[in-house]
Amino acid sequence: MQSHRGEIELLPAPAPILSTGSVRGLRARPGIEVDMAWENGTLTALSLRAVGPGAVGMHRVRCGEHSVEVELTDQRAVRVEVAALRG
Repeated sequence: MQSHRGEIELLPAPAPILSTGSVRGLRARPGIEVDMAWENGTLTALSLRAVGPGAVGMHRVRCGEHSVEVELTDQRAVRVEVAALRG
């Protein structure tokens, strides 16, 4: 995962040894906590949470050629519809 230019970009699947797994608590700019899970190299769950006032608002999440807009209104986690990121 990387965040820049107002986007959170989910990078390609990890090495085959890590083809299934999850991470919690990754940080993206400007203060967004990211939790995600994947199975066989495919994203299965994604949630975002604002951890500071600068993170409240609309954010673009990109995975390859697909992207979605996500609105964070407070510090509650927002589940992202991962099917939209898979095409």
